[in-house]
Amino acid sequence: QDSFDLRVVEGEVEFDHIVDPVFSSTGFRDIGIAAIDNERFVLAYVDGVSNNVAFSIMSTDGTVLQGPFTVDSAVGANSRVSVTMINSNQFALGWTDALLQDDLRAIYDTSGNLIFGQSFGDGAIGTQFYDVSLAEMGDRFMYCYADQAEGDADLRMYLNNGALTGAENNIDTNMASNQNLANVYDCAA
Repeated sequence: QDSFDLRVVEGEVEFDHIVDPVFSSTGFRDIGIAAIDNERFVLAYVDGVSNNVAFSIMSTDGTVLQGPFTVDSAVGANSRVSVTMINSNQFALGWTDALLQDDLRAIYDTSGNLIFGQSFGDGAIGTQFYDVSLAEMGDRFMYCYADQAEGDADLRMYLNNGALTGAENNIDTNMASNQNLANVYDCAA
């Protein structure tokens, strides 16, 4: 049986590697992981063959408890995904869509129900060389992304109901990322 080499310690997922996950025999283009509690976590991913964004609710023993749930059915090969818990039973997903050349977000509950979204962000981030990262901050979450079209790194803040709060903040005006699927950007609270 396929298994995960991981555990949850004080709400944080720790792992060395993932061994042949049962629900994808072709691998992921990108993954994001967020601990729900000491027994479960959200695994969000860009599927390497169908080029969709999906997530599953997993047990720390590698069992798929719920899902997979498709979030976006056609995103393109260079798309990226990130996930963060925003409260004890809801999480925010952020992803880039290479086909639409935009970044998107949605909020789901831990049963797989859509609470908010899909909602578009920047409007024109280019076709490649980008990344996205989310981090929870109490009543809001940080949404950081690399924008290939503008050659910069940006930050937006959203309330936990999905509403934008404030304006886009430019973090680095000369980022100029130039490699697909590189972990070029991360944010933390």
